[in-house]
Amino acid sequence: MVMNMQIRGLAESSQNEYVRYVQNLQKFYGKPVAEVTENKIKTFLHHLIAKKKPPASDVRNALNSIYNRINSKGIAIFDIRNYDDMLSQKPKFLPMRINEEKDGKIVSVLYVFDYLERTIQFNVVYLIFDKASGERKMEVECVENNPIGKDLFLRLLNETGFKEVSVKDTGTNYIFTAIRD
Repeated sequence: MVMNMQIRGLAESSQNEYVRYVQNLQKFYGKPVAEVTENKIKTFLHHLIAKKKPPASDVRNALNSIYNRINSKGIAIFDIRNYDDMLSQKPKFLPMRINEEKDGKIVSVLYVFDYLERTIQFNVVYLIFDKASGERKMEVECVENNPIGKDLFLRLLNETGFKEVSVKDTGTNYIFTAIRD
């Protein structure tokens, strides 16, 4: 990993930052990065942004890092949950969905939300049915998030230096498109 970053000409501080994030990811899940799925990486990244009482500076630093890696007139697209609607409606569940069958197992996923004083706890419940053995089991992942609303995220994008910021509300998510000056 370090060799690839050196070949790309990344500054030593950027290399150290990437290595630190990988180490934190490994520590978060207690396993090597190669064993961490894409969805778990997304959960981890979301956790970094939305952990309890995140200083706006943490989000601003992440946005600065992204901004500095984009070429002039480059476009950044951010897809974040619509916490504004979520907090106003306070749904307890999202509809269950069934993933495609994989390795002879059918996985149903249920999202259960707990609204705490300043955070939302996301409980992801995996109901797993092994067709060959008939075994059924359940796994749960819990992540506590501090919701970041549209207005705060827009303000942070503008403070970072992004221009021509637009927002599309898809209902469950906001999709922000921002251009580096």
